[in-house]
Amino acid sequence: MLFGELNLNTNHFICTTVAALVPRKGYEDIINACRLVVERDQTYRFLFIGSGAHESSLRSLVESLDLAKYIHFVGQRSDVHELLQLSNVFVFASSSEGLSFALMEAVQHNIPLIASTRCGADEFLHPDIHYKSYENGNTAHLAHLLLDMKENYELALATANLAAKELEKYDYNSMFSDTLDVLFRTRHLSDEISP
Repeated sequence: MLFGELNLNTNHFICTTVAALVPRKGYEDIINACRLVVERDQTYRFLFIGSGAHESSLRSLVESLDLAKYIHFVGQRSDVHELLQLSNVFVFASSSEGLSFALMEAVQHNIPLIASTRCGADEFLHPDIHYKSYENGNTAHLAHLLLDMKENYELALATANLAAKELEKYDYNSMFSDTLDVLFRTRHLSDEISP
């Protein structure tokens, strides 16, 4: 059903990103890499899951590069789990990030990962062992990694399995509750400081 809704089919190589549509999430890197990728292989499709103030400018960039056929803005979704199951690759292009729960969720689904060097993936995973990394802004390298991942997909899946095993060392629920504690403690402290 999701394939039909998103105008996808099983021949497509689906690259997914889950993040707010804001500048620091690196969507421009993915869009510019997409332009290079589809010159070589038109089976690639990119799903942008999320919403945000930067959406209209991202859509304009996609239109100006004539990439609307390849890049789907799917908005906020309650079925992210199902969308991840359709995905061949998770791309996390953020230029500034702490440890991301979206990233961890993708790793839990054994999806091969391409991540920027500044996205926080290296807080619990090792580049080249658990995922492929690229320097933010280097869209030619990102495009190369995307093409290589499809060409060597069995190896990419093996890497994804190693990443999922590495993530099992961490207690996801504890990490989530600890993060909430920090957020609420920070909010409580800022309330105390405010006049």
